[in-house]
Amino acid sequence: MRIRSSLVLAALLFAAAPAPAQQASPKEYPGLETGKMWQFDVPPLEYWNTRYGFQPASGWLDHARLSALRYAGNCSASFVSGQGLVMTNHHCARECIESVNQTGEDLLANGFVAPTMADERRCKTVFLDQLQEITDVTARVQGAVGGAKPEAAAALRAGAIATIEKECSAALADAFCQVVTLYRGGQYKLYRFRRFTDVRLVMAPESQMAFFGGDPDNFTYPRYDIDMSFVRAYVDGKPAAIEHHFAWSKAGAREDDLIFVIGNPGSTGRLNTISQLSYLKEVAYPAQLATLDRRIGVIEQLSALSDERAKALRNQYFGLQNSRKAIGGYQSGLLDPLLMAQKRAWEADFRKRVAANSSYQLKYGRAWSEVALVQQQLRATAVRRRYYTFQADQSRLIPIAGMFVRYNEEAARPDSSRLPAYKDANRKQLEIAMVAGAPIDTVAERMWLTAWFGAIEKELPATDPLRRAALGGRTPAAAADAMLASTTLISPEQRVALFTAGAAGIAASKDPFIVLARVIDPLDRSMTKQVQALASRESAATELIARALLATYGNSVAPDATFSLRITLRALRPEHRLRVRRRVDAAGTLAAAKGFHHPRHALQRGVHQRHHRRQFRQSGHQPGCRGGGPDLRRQHRTAPQPLPLHRVPGARGLPRLARHRGGTAQRIRRKADCGRTDGHAELTETIENASAVHPCDRDRGIGVPRSRHCAGLGASPPAADHARRSGHRAADCRHPGHRMARLLRQRPGHHGAALSTQFHRNRLGRKHLA
Repeated sequence: MRIRSSLVLAALLFAAAPAPAQQASPKEYPGLETGKMWQFDVPPLEYWNTRYGFQPASGWLDHARLSALRYAGNCSASFVSGQGLVMTNHHCARECIESVNQTGEDLLANGFVAPTMADERRCKTVFLDQLQEITDVTARVQGAVGGAKPEAAAALRAGAIATIEKECSAALADAFCQVVTLYRGGQYKLYRFRRFTDVRLVMAPESQMAFFGGDPDNFTYPRYDIDMSFVRAYVDGKPAAIEHHFAWSKAGAREDDLIFVIGNPGSTGRLNTISQLSYLKEVAYPAQLATLDRRIGVIEQLSALSDERAKALRNQYFGLQNSRKAIGGYQSGLLDPLLMAQKRAWEADFRKRVAANSSYQLKYGRAWSEVALVQQQLRATAVRRRYYTFQADQSRLIPIAGMFVRYNEEAARPDSSRLPAYKDANRKQLEIAMVAGAPIDTVAERMWLTAWFGAIEKELPATDPLRRAALGGRTPAAAADAMLASTTLISPEQRVALFTAGAAGIAASKDPFIVLARVIDPLDRSMTKQVQALASRESAATELIARALLATYGNSVAPDATFSLRITLRALRPEHRLRVRRRVDAAGTLAAAKGFHHPRHALQRGVHQRHHRRQFRQSGHQPGCRGGGPDLRRQHRTAPQPLPLHRVPGARGLPRLARHRGGTAQRIRRKADCGRTDGHAELTETIENASAVHPCDRDRGIGVPRSRHCAGLGASPPAADHARRSGHRAADCRHPGHRMARLLRQRPGHHGAALSTQFHRNRLGRKHLA
């Protein structure tokens, strides 16, 4: 399953007139199990009308499609003005922000605003795609494949797709064309985009402001941050004249309005069979999570060495964390017995419908057993497939050595028989990659090699040829040190010398990385051949299942996400019996920073506090140091991740003081001893000075014991005004509508936003959940 750097839809809001909604019957829409991310050329008009009473006006869908954008091949965005202004998420623009830094600047950390259009800075490698047209080319692609065997079908299909895309792109100068595979090969659609290649940064907030609140406010619920960036599309050096764009609404959305979400979701697996999902749950996802944890751990070690390294690695670190979050979410769904039971029931019903039609059964009935057989064979090769490759985490020397070894072997073959990267057309680019580039960073290389060798030692048996060649009975660290000490591939000059020695010189090289690459090469070729054969069989079988799906359900099913433009909607209503504010404002951000959390966070934190305390006790960290450190956080990554507390920007963990009675100065000093306050002396000094703290904060244990309630402190008019504007009452400093406020006020030491584990277990917790 492909993972994109952004798997979140860009939310673009349209307010439709509230209309009475009618629940859709599963019998009317049995295909909804596959999701509701609809294609623009096949909108579910009947479903929208039945479920929401909504019938789009003529041209409405075209307007929405042309206002939406695909940003730089990995994100969603939208036009928001007629002069080419584009809004996207802040993390989507990180690469652009970094690319326009000038000497002495750090725009990612400090933010950027262009005072005038002349000050907008052009982003390197960033482009925008506006979807112009969708054409069904299923018959042409499937006709090119015909009845070919699975091994040959992939090449025929790829050739037909390349021809279609080339013909389309040649028609217009600014066209970019892509054949999108839908329903796992059941359909093929040609998407023609207008591509904007001149994209300039207009505004980006500080990264700390964009990610304030962590995942709860940045990802999951309404945001108390500024998670956005603005860029502008230019054509011929002038701002693009855009006819279709989303306009700003001062009124915003109201309850029962229909909210449309339009964007390019990365990938989903709703059409996977049960056997495929079992393989992902038991083999693929655990391995991917372990790999991500290993890489994140190395980057954390490297980042701790210097500020320069940390700055250079921060985008990579952010991307790995996002990938881990995404895969962890996939895995949590597969571990949910209710979701899996629902999926099994739906697949059983689907197969029963196919079996009831003799023609369908003859065409498609064998596909599920074929997919299951492929999954069994993939399990048998999974571990070796992870390591029989030149992609050794982020080591540079092993891929370089692999290029030298394969360059020799491929050069001796006819051009038509070579691997794609080694054909004559790519020869110059390949040679540059082999010898050019900066000298190898031996500090980073040692860490990457040690981590990769450690994984090999853990997962491959002692008799495995790769393990024997890589470790030779040594520890991972010793093997990495020995290889780095004797290699001749560190500098570009050394690599040029080896290359100019020719085939004979490369064949005679005793460099340890070249020797290891000679072992990996045949293992990789053999494994690649096996995997490609299995992938071809699986692709052919899943295409049959897709055709059965379309034959059975028709357009009532939505295809899996493929990073192509989709639209979905729902009515704006509170969910999960907890009312979540639909509006966010600056006062709410300030309240969040001070620890006034939504009721939703209280319940979620109550579930996880017990897990945290147990982990901290077992970690052996310094007594009194809450939150541990990088080592402890790495230990937690294998466990379900709790939602983090809101934090005052730049002062990690300080809102945790809300759970304690007095003694704040002592606790802050303890945090300083543990390295937790990060040198924020001004903030520490402010909190220690009780007179400078909001009366509600004093009631939460900052300088004043909990037994003195906020109402008895004589809140000043400015403080009372702040509490009123923040949505809190000065009398009790609780979130309005918080049904547990009165009960928790009787429990010294506990704020309404921080449920104790005991309270979460008792009958009052159950009553609140009801």
